[in-house]
Amino acid sequence: MDTELIEEIKKAEDQGEKIIEKANKEADGILTKARKDAADLSDKTKVDIKAEGEDISKKSREKTDKQKNSLSQKSEKDIDKLKEKAASNADKTIEFILQKFKDAI
Repeated sequence: MDTELIEEIKKAEDQGEKIIEKANKEADGILTKARKDAADLSDKTKVDIKAEGEDISKKSREKTDKQKNSLSQKSEKDIDKLKEKAASNADKTIEFILQKFKDAI
């Protein structure tokens, strides 16, 4: 074979190897960036999910506290009404007993 042809083939092989090497480096860079972006997105998603969970939990506690307070107030009103009825019934009972006692005398 001709020496010039062999040199051209060698140059072409060297250029091909350089092109492949450059492409591999670029692919590695792209892959590294994609992995980093995926990790960042995963971390952000975890933070967002945690924040949303805490918000839901807070709202749930607030709603539960509000319902407890409402029920507590209603119970207190019901107790007050029952006390009033009991006092009224006690007064009526005393009046009834006194009347019966007066009638008996």
